Amino acid sequence: ICAAKTNRGTYRYVKSDTDNVDFFVFVVQDLNVFYVVPSTFVASLGASKIALCPHRESKCRSEEYRNKWSAVAGA
Repeated sequence: ICAAKTNRGTYRYVKSDTDNVDFFVFVVQDLNVFYVVPSTFVASLGASKIALCPHRESKCRSEEYRNKWSAVAGA
């Protein structure tokens, strides 16, 4: 379900079962940015890819999950 674009411009696909997962944590290592994304958001995308835009905060739907560790603490 998830696809990640590497810094080399290639895509890496990761299949996950959102029924058994509460959150996904994506890391942008160069910027020390984390995205704590609920599995319900990932499932709502269907076969779509998740866009992480650490340089364009207002452009991506996933930005509301940037560094949102409070979501995991409340789970």
